[in-house]
Formats: sequence, C-alpha cells, structure tokens
Amino acid sequence: MKLFEYMSHVKAIIPSDLPVLRKVLMAGVNCLLCPPDDVAAWTAAVQLLADAPGGRASTKPEQVKANAAAGEWIPTTREVREVLELL
Repeated sequence: MKLFEYMSHVKAIIPSDLPVLRKVLMAGVNCLLCPPDDVAAWTAAVQLLADAPGGRASTKPEQVKANAAAGEWIPTTREVREVLELL
C-alpha cells in the first residue's frame, strides 16, 4: 500500500525491480526500476535524478493518470480486497 502513497505524490521513485511491482510500475514513466542486488544500478538511478533538471519530479503524471483511467490498477485493488476479506 505504501507504493500507492508514494505514487500519489507524482514524484520519481526508485523501487526494486520485482514482478509484483511491475504490475503497477512502468520503468521510465512512473519510476526507475533497479535490480535489488545491483548497487551500481541504484547509484546510477540516484545520480540520474540528481543530475537531471527537475529530475526528482520526472514521472509523467499524464501517463499515470491515463493508466489509472484505463483500469490498470483494478486487478491490484481487486487482489487487495480479496486478501482483506480473508482476514
């Protein structure tokens, strides 16, 4: 759920490149995905954001909104609801 909070700020995020996160995240659109164990990739991603003018706000809100409007998150919210109903 934290991921959705981070995304709601429409700021660049650097998460681990994990299959579960790729359901929602799109590299270069709303994040910079990095392999969990690749320190050089993480360093490069942070440096890229630090060097780019406005880099820390480099997500593309119009793309994020378009994905939301297209229902990209509906399967994820459905899965969360199903888990909560089991509790």
